Order: sequence, then structure tokens, then C-alpha cells
Amino acid sequence: MAALKFHVYDRASVTMDALRAGPRERFRDAERLRQMLLNRTPRYGNDDDYADDIMRRLFDAYFDAIDGRPNAKGARTGSIFFRRQCMFISDR
Repeated sequence: MAALKFHVYDRASVTMDALRAGPRERFRDAERLRQMLLNRTPRYGNDDDYADDIMRRLFDAYFDAIDGRPNAKGARTGSIFFRRQCMFISDR
């Protein structure tokens, strides 16, 4: 997600088509793109606020979608345990 937001939308350093084609073609004839994604993309877990904010928003959306919903046996989801384990990425 960080690569998509950073390179396609914020920096416009690559097109959406090129970003989609790279992995699909295993980066044949796209070594420059592969290196850019590997070395010039903000990464979650490296104390990078840009990538951490994206992860925080994704986690919050996921948590809000499952919190309190019944599982296959009718019990509440285990989101409380999951929430406790992932507290470091959320401000809630």
C-alpha cells in the first residue's frame, strides 16, 4: 500500500499500469522499477511515519469491520486479543 500511495499518487514516479505490470511480469525488463520499490519506498516497521500511518489506517479499518461481529459459532470475534497485540500501531 505504501508503494502504491507513495510512487503512484504522491510522487507520480511510476504509473499504475507500470506498477501492476512489474510484479505480474516478475520485473522482466523492469529492474529500475524493482530497485525503486525495494530501496526508495517507505516501509512499515522502520519508524517511518509515512508507512506507519498507512498501516494504522488499514488496521483501524480492519478492526472496525470485525469488532463485535459473531464468528461461525455465534461468539464475538477475538478482536480484543488481536487489538491488544497490535496496540502499538493504533492510537485508540
